Amino acid sequence: MNSTMRIKRKLPPAPKTATKTIRDPRFYSYGCHTFMYTPHIPGWAEDKASQERARKFQERRKKEAYERQMGVVELARQGLSDAEIAERTGYRVTTVNNIIGEFRRNGTEIPPRKKGRKAK
Repeated sequence: MNSTMRIKRKLPPAPKTATKTIRDPRFYSYGCHTFMYTPHIPGWAEDKASQERARKFQERRKKEAYERQMGVVELARQGLSDAEIAERTGYRVTTVNNIIGEFRRNGTEIPPRKKGRKAK
């Protein structure tokens, strides 16, 4: 089967697209999620006093969170279950488990506790 195809005349030029993709710098995406940058508030934390206040506030919050987590560790050392610790501290059971695991990985001595339901 021998066949040839000749182009007799050129095709007309394709029209330009009706819409053009415009990149908006206010938005960014990560995977299938799209986020919007928070706008900069002029004058906020630009002077040294405001920066120092913000730094001290952040340090205080970190210290309070660490102390709260140390409370979880102390309760775990006493032998309480994750559910009992969660009830006393206000954390969720999975969060208690994560805190204890993180402290164990970092070298804090927490004795192993019995797993399963308590005997009545």
